[in-house]
Amino acid sequence: MLTFDMNLALENVSVLKQVVERAVKVPPEKQVLLISGGEALDPKRRLCHYSAGTDTSPIFLFSKTTIEGHDPPSPSVDYAGTDTSPIFLFSKTTIEGHDPPSPSVDYGADTDLKEQVEGALNMPASYNTVVARAQLAQQIHEHTRDHTRACRQLVHDQHLQQQ
Repeated sequence: MLTFDMNLALENVSVLKQVVERAVKVPPEKQVLLISGGEALDPKRRLCHYSAGTDTSPIFLFSKTTIEGHDPPSPSVDYAGTDTSPIFLFSKTTIEGHDPPSPSVDYGADTDLKEQVEGALNMPASYNTVVARAQLAQQIHEHTRDHTRACRQLVHDQHLQQQ
């Protein structure tokens, strides 16, 4: 995630386009900045006029260079903005591609963990058992953290789709 100075909200959209150019190498004349609802940002207006750039009202970047190019783009999504007011930047061809990205979570390790837990329950009471169970608990914690991160990302993606 790139961070921009919050003072950009007081500047014209053309200044934001210049900053975006430095960050993602898309010339200002090849940028189309849209807010939710499809309204294009006027380069002569101040960014604060639009009340956009937040997680509930992101600013989307469409690159004319990518759209007009002969080579298909590599799938990517770039995020830019401030910590409290992110600006989400997308490539239009990535969004409108023929094969949309499909979110996936690997649940294969769950069965392995279940077998490990059952095995640990059958171990005799000893110091080695305590060590083995503590290591297993750490694995379960890490696995759960990965699942939580994936779920948060899916919820975030769903939120963006419904705007």
